[in-house]
Amino acid sequence: MKIEQIYHDFVEQLKKIYNEREAANIAELVFESVAGIKRLQRLTDKQQQLANSTIQQLNVALQKLLKHQPVQYVLSEAWFYKMKLFVNEHVLIPRPETEELVEWIVSDARGTMLNAISDVRCTMYDVGNKNYEIDDAGSKTDNVLSEISGVHAQKPNVKYRTTNIIDIIDIGTGSGCIAIALKKELPGANILGIDVSAEALSVAKKNAADQNTNIELAGIDFLDNNTWHQLPLFDVIVSNPPYIPGTEK
Repeated sequence: MKIEQIYHDFVEQLKKIYNEREAANIAELVFESVAGIKRLQRLTDKQQQLANSTIQQLNVALQKLLKHQPVQYVLSEAWFYKMKLFVNEHVLIPRPETEELVEWIVSDARGTMLNAISDVRCTMYDVGNKNYEIDDAGSKTDNVLSEISGVHAQKPNVKYRTTNIIDIIDIGTGSGCIAIALKKELPGANILGIDVSAEALSVAKKNAADQNTNIELAGIDFLDNNTWHQLPLFDVIVSNPPYIPGTEK
C-alpha cells in the first residue's frame, strides 16, 4: 500500500476516539517513529509503497492507540527538555510544564554556584597595576612568577575561590527526566535521583546512559522516615510526584 492511503486510513481510525487535529498529530508521531517518515517525506513521496513489515508495525501501534494507550507508551519514547527519553508503563510521561521547574532550578542554582565558597584559600598580591594569585600550596597562576620575583608584594589579601559544586536530590525521579536535564544544564552538580520503584530506576538508568549523563540513582522510599539517615545534606531538593488520589492507587 502507498504512504498516502495508509496515513489516511490511520488518521480515520484514530478519529474514532480523538478529534481530527489530535488524530493527525498522533499519526505524525507514529509514522516518524515507526516508519521513519517525516511530514515532508509523507507529502512529497505519497505514492511510495511501504513494506509489509512496516505496515504491520503501524497496525500494532494503531491497535494500542485505539485501546487508549498514550502514544508515548506505544512508542516507548517521550520528549523532554530537547531530549528523547525512554518511557514505559512503570514511569509517568514527562510533561512540558515540568520543563519550567527545571529552568527555575537551573537559574536559582547557577546563582548559588556563583556565590558559593570553597575551602581552597589563596592570597592576592598587588604588584604595580597587576594582581597575582598564589594558593596555599605555593603554586602560581597566570604564569607570572618571574615578574614578581624580588618585588615586595603590597597588602596581601586572603580570600576564597568560588566553586561550582552543588548537591541536588530528585525525589521520585521516575524516568529521570528532571535529574538528567539538571545534570545537562549543571554539569558540575552532584545529582541523586531516588525512587521506591526498581522498575522506574531501571528506566532512569537507561535514560541517563542514553543521554551520557552521570547521575546517581538509589532505591529509597522517601515517605519512610527511617530511610532518611541514608541521605546526606542537599542544597536543592526537587520533587514532582504524581497527582494521583489515594483511592486510585
